[in-house]
Amino acid sequence: MRLVCVPEELTPFYLLELREAPASFGLLLDGEARRHIENGRFDDALSAVDSVQTAALAKRDRHIVALAHLYKAEIYRRTQRWEDALDHTRQALQWLRRQVTQTAVYNLAVALSFEGLIHFILRADDKVLHAFARAQEALVESERFWGFERNLARVADCQNLTRWMSNLLALHTRVLPGELTMIVPVYEMVNHTRVRTSVREILPFQLSLPDEVLRDYLPSHLVPVQVDTLPFLQLRPDAHYLAIKILADGELVSSSQAGDILLIEAVSPVPLTREIKLISDAPFVRRTDGHIHFSPSTQEQETESFAGIPRVLIREQEDGDEQ
Repeated sequence: MRLVCVPEELTPFYLLELREAPASFGLLLDGEARRHIENGRFDDALSAVDSVQTAALAKRDRHIVALAHLYKAEIYRRTQRWEDALDHTRQALQWLRRQVTQTAVYNLAVALSFEGLIHFILRADDKVLHAFARAQEALVESERFWGFERNLARVADCQNLTRWMSNLLALHTRVLPGELTMIVPVYEMVNHTRVRTSVREILPFQLSLPDEVLRDYLPSHLVPVQVDTLPFLQLRPDAHYLAIKILADGELVSSSQAGDILLIEAVSPVPLTREIKLISDAPFVRRTDGHIHFSPSTQEQETESFAGIPRVLIREQEDGDEQ
């Protein structure tokens, strides 16, 4: 399986166009449901989306039914229920194919790219190619439409989504089959703006420590008797990670060097901005029921700023170094 950390700005919550949705539905989807998701209340988010879907079905509003399915699919992706995410994506595609508006064509492209993403996670590579190819065809049409309307933000969304799919397609041929891999987006500063430039695979790593080394770090009542293997860089599948390309020595963390990649665990559910706030540890605790309890100091912070925990520097090996 491939665990993919999808940039927040490329999730359906940010990409889907809701302008054809009645205001009441839009407030529930883009307001209430997203707030629940950002706070880890996934059951509450599903309830909010269910209410939208039920009302849309009663009014025979196929477009809203499709959008509700895609919101559910994204919720299930975040909770790693891959088959449920794929099922709701396919249902959304069925509804969207019956629509003829340009907005529906754009949302269809988003849904197709999401279908390809789930197939990519599950290593169904033939299906990935098919879904991404159809998504890119729809994005070409959508980019022309948004350009005609002079909606530059949506034009950029089309271009970013196309580049994201291209990054994943270029990567999947290099990842060893059958190996659990985490894939993270890589950002660097371009013209004073953080730009996503590529993706990177992060593989689990283990250390083999002799018993005489371990003995210095264990409690006195535990005595190691042989070499032990310990995991390093334990990446949580329920967390979101991204990487920052370091452009100058000492950037972001004092030990960094130009050319390094800094892996960061995100703690704020907002897209990456030019300013990055690094903290020493997570400012919340995720309870067993999925709810997140924030500390009082966290609740007072600016909610639109990006915050993350630096986890490890990845330094490119120089020529002649052992692989």
